[in-house]
Amino acid sequence: MIPVSKSENVEYDLTRSVKASVCASVCFALMLPLNSLAQKGSGGGGTSGGGGTTTPPPTLQFTGGSTSQTVGSDQPAFVQLLAVSDGRDAPVITKLSGPDGLILYNTAPVDHPHGTNGYTTATYVWTPGRADIGTAPVPVFAARTLSGASATVTVTLGPVVDVPPGAISGLTATLVGDRIQANWSSNAAGTSATFTVIGCYHTLLTGTNLPYLFCDKLDSTTALQSIVPASPTVNVGQPGVPVNYYGIFVSGSGGPGTVASGSATADVQ
Repeated sequence: MIPVSKSENVEYDLTRSVKASVCASVCFALMLPLNSLAQKGSGGGGTSGGGGTTTPPPTLQFTGGSTSQTVGSDQPAFVQLLAVSDGRDAPVITKLSGPDGLILYNTAPVDHPHGTNGYTTATYVWTPGRADIGTAPVPVFAARTLSGASATVTVTLGPVVDVPPGAISGLTATLVGDRIQANWSSNAAGTSATFTVIGCYHTLLTGTNLPYLFCDKLDSTTALQSIVPASPTVNVGQPGVPVNYYGIFVSGSGGPGTVASGSATADVQ
């Protein structure tokens, strides 16, 4: 899977991720497995109402969990998060701890919506390597709002089980000067498989101060490596501000008559 593109340079048919982010807050609970973990935070104080009746103020609500019942080596595992603000502002979601390779896949902040509190959805992805088999990382995420309210969610990913290497395995992304060298292996080598390479970078949602990401299609190749620019030509969210790609996303698709396909992600090191 490839992250939803926030740039016109990326082909939208490369992704099956959440395109309808507007409905994410409604459908979110239905997408979480039974073993997802969540906890709620709290917002500011205050009372309202009359005749001795006190109405509790709204609180920041932060929920989420892994969408995978099992986590396999060289298989992307996703964490979906939803933060509903205690006010009209969209909460900011960040990763406090977890594997370096657990990176932002997409996000959709909704600031000052009509008739409801602000909210933010975010999806993180981790593609464990074979060295991670048997481990069970426990990443922690935080959400905060302009009022100072904060909350955390803890998610367990794993234990990672052994899955035979597939169309893409062992993906690495290494920063070398002003280039990123991505390398991977494939059981589809020697076939007509084509690999698409996408890079994503942290920035702001255009015209706001809200954290966001944009992604660019960087390469399409039949080789098992790709050397691509380390930074975008234009920082769409903050023109003129230098930024590097933080993550590389590779998808593989076999030619006619083959079943070779897959995807993997890696943080840039």
